[in-house]
Amino acid sequence: MPFVVKEPLVSVVIVNFNYGRFIADAIRSVKDQTYDTIECLIVDNNSSDDSVEVIEREIGSDPRFSLHRLEQNLGHLGGALWVLDRLKGEFVTFLDADDILFPNFLACHVQVHLATGFSTGFTTSNGIETNAEGAQVSGGFGSTNAGWRHGEPSLRPEEAVTRLKSVTQADYAQLSAATRYLHSYMRGWLWSAGSANMLRRALLDRLRPKLPAGSAVFGGVDGYYLPIMHAITGVNIINLPLSAYRIHGANDYTSLPSVVSGHTGTARGVAQGLEIQNLAVINMIQGVQDFPIWKRDFWPAVVNVASMNWFHAPFQHPDVVAVVSDKFPSLAQHFGDDVVIRELYRLVGRKNLTKMAFIDQTGRRKWVAGYHLLRTAMRNNLQRVAQVVRRLRAI
Repeated sequence: MPFVVKEPLVSVVIVNFNYGRFIADAIRSVKDQTYDTIECLIVDNNSSDDSVEVIEREIGSDPRFSLHRLEQNLGHLGGALWVLDRLKGEFVTFLDADDILFPNFLACHVQVHLATGFSTGFTTSNGIETNAEGAQVSGGFGSTNAGWRHGEPSLRPEEAVTRLKSVTQADYAQLSAATRYLHSYMRGWLWSAGSANMLRRALLDRLRPKLPAGSAVFGGVDGYYLPIMHAITGVNIINLPLSAYRIHGANDYTSLPSVVSGHTGTARGVAQGLEIQNLAVINMIQGVQDFPIWKRDFWPAVVNVASMNWFHAPFQHPDVVAVVSDKFPSLAQHFGDDVVIRELYRLVGRKNLTKMAFIDQTGRRKWVAGYHLLRTAMRNNLQRVAQVVRRLRAI
């Protein structure tokens, strides 16, 4: 019997909390996918509405679907982390319980993962926005459009790839024209939020935050994982509308449809997002020795994640500073004192770095750290003087 390469299993995860009025649509959209090598795990965060009844009715006896009921609300990211060890798929899509996937969503994302010349940690696609009743109110995400414009063609020629059975030749041609790779050095949120993404399971495991099992973490899966994955691998952007984001007045983050230069986040959503960003930076520092990236690229990746929100500086947050202080000796051992002090000087400033460099340091280590700190400070001062001289000469 000839060996046949199988299509990869995709895990669709729906984390739900009191979205009984919407989740039936989400489940039906998974059932309607043209790509059928799937499993769907629904995590209910101890809902107090009719969510469980709706979920049980919708999944029926379909063996691809399973319901997991938690005894407390672990939050969106917390619920996703809880179910992570129970997933079997090579790729994972986290579908918000109030959103829907269009029928070709999974097929398009899997095809890009398998056909791209740039293998990335996640793929992202454009989408539409609807109101609570499902009526369309916008035709795309501004961040995704912006990222796509800065990308480069990504998919290989059709004759050089394995095309999925649910993707026709015409489908592949459209997908190839719509897909671009955005390099990891590009900064900012330049992809879609929430449900419009498909992530590699292997990286989900490697990059998961180091938290006690069953920890409650409020905030989005996308806010934690996507910036880190982008900083490591970049992202493939599919500029086609493949999902619908529902805006209904009680969203965790969004309060308004997307508008040019408009800030649409709620105060609670923004606060949770900033805490998630701190968590991402902390996890990178804590897991530096097992972080899946070359040494030379680690600090640019940290800077990329830390600069995700221009109005937020994680390295000024007490929790982040405390972790860096605690890990300073191991950072110095891993990268060398000169490299660590040079990079942290830019990120935390001289005063905080002075505390970090000397905390718990004794003997020769203390003198080595002091030497490199002094040299870095002098180098930065000379660079500032040189900039002033150049400006004066230009007058």
